[in-house]
Amino acid sequence: MDDRPIKQVHIPGPTLSSLLHRISTSSGDIDGLLFGSVTFNSPVNLSDDSSSDNSPSLIATVTSFFSSSSTSTFYTPSGQINLQFLRKVVPPTGTLIGWFSGRRKTAFRPSMRETCVTESLSSNIDLSFQVLNSPNANSITLSPCLFLLLTTPFRKEDQVFIHTHDYRVYQFRLSTDCFEPKTLKIINIGPNVGHYVDYETNSPFPQMPCEIRDPNLMSEDVNIEADEMSLTSKNQSQIQLDMCADGFQLKKLENLTGPEASGYTAEVEDLYSKMIRKLNGLARLVEKSSVKVLEQETRVMKLRYKVAGLE
Repeated sequence: MDDRPIKQVHIPGPTLSSLLHRISTSSGDIDGLLFGSVTFNSPVNLSDDSSSDNSPSLIATVTSFFSSSSTSTFYTPSGQINLQFLRKVVPPTGTLIGWFSGRRKTAFRPSMRETCVTESLSSNIDLSFQVLNSPNANSITLSPCLFLLLTTPFRKEDQVFIHTHDYRVYQFRLSTDCFEPKTLKIINIGPNVGHYVDYETNSPFPQMPCEIRDPNLMSEDVNIEADEMSLTSKNQSQIQLDMCADGFQLKKLENLTGPEASGYTAEVEDLYSKMIRKLNGLARLVEKSSVKVLEQETRVMKLRYKVAGLE
């Protein structure tokens, strides 16, 4: 398992905003897992400028996260991770690259427990993953070593009208046994086509059954089936419209603009009157059912009191 430094961490704007919203709407402090990938980035455009860094580097990309409504969901109070829980949570196609902690009005630095949790994640060989685009000769393997810290400021006036958050990402390296702060770059969809690569679907579409048919007859059968489906949908729509319109055909609306409009106005008014009567009938049915539900709840509560001996 390698311990190379990660140069930069990328996160899509929607993912970061969703994470901040999750923390803002929670009832207390939360934590969770970060999924994504780490890519071996080789510079394509070489420059003669000595100040530019043209050396190969590792770029980590956060694509999704998992969180619960509390803290200590996948680790013990002493900071040791629960490997069985992680195996259930981590999807088969996902890669666990680190974790995050969201707390409010606390010091903007990793705590001792967070350090122990990150060290336990980084030292676990079962959670290691391969770096993408690594050289063929040497396959680079890393462990979940990233830690994203999100906090809110101490000042109360900043939390009255707006939600303010501070966030910083670290890499825990086993060789130095300490955190190293990394640059967090927010990726938004823009003119660059490469930005779309950072987005992954969390809920892929299910596989649809597909019949293998004769290609010579396929086009003709498809046209016949399409015509039949179109005719069926039109008939069903017309039946539903006739039930709602109560026999008043849509063609009669054309007569409302001609000289005979006065004769058809009464029919439209009668149609609206019938609709209002139907709505009033539905409202009375809902009211009666609500009374019955309330009576049933009252009976259940009396029965519970009677069984408990409180009556």
